[in-house]
Amino acid sequence: SDPYQDYFRYLDSIGGFWLHRWGDHAVRTIAVGMWLPQDKVFEMNIPYGHQNYCRCSNPELECVREGDRGGTPEKWWTCAPSATVEAA
Repeated sequence: SDPYQDYFRYLDSIGGFWLHRWGDHAVRTIAVGMWLPQDKVFEMNIPYGHQNYCRCSNPELECVREGDRGGTPEKWWTCAPSATVEAA
């Protein structure tokens, strides 16, 4: 769309992709928030993991490594019921 192209060109013109190493994920996520109607947004219930950080979209779940649950690949993240929810 024209607004997205204008947005992308602006970010490119100020050097954000090269000077600040802005990745496509953040740029696209911001664009979704600015221009896509809420009823068109689909939130996937998968963990977001980067290096040693992970976040599940559902607050009742927590990130655990597959290997900690006996799964494979061992270092991949998965969302599982949190210990605080299980204890309640």
